[in-house]
Amino acid sequence: MITKIDTVNGAKSQLSSCFGKHMQARGSSQEQDAKSILSRSLDIYHQSVMLYNRTLMKPQNYIPAFLMGFRQMNESEDINDK
Repeated sequence: MITKIDTVNGAKSQLSSCFGKHMQARGSSQEQDAKSILSRSLDIYHQSVMLYNRTLMKPQNYIPAFLMGFRQMNESEDINDK
């Protein structure tokens, strides 16, 4: 579970970085490239959250994870935490 959380946090950090670079590139010739990278980063983030939640809900993981304090992640709330 911790590996999955690290993956989500890494994807979240990358998404935040890509968002900042996209904002800097607005109005320049590099805007389209930055937008494409941001879109891919967002897809990776959504996929990592989905895989984390799927792993959390597996019967063999649910009770131990719950007792350890792991909860499902809501994709939109996590993005706003950056």
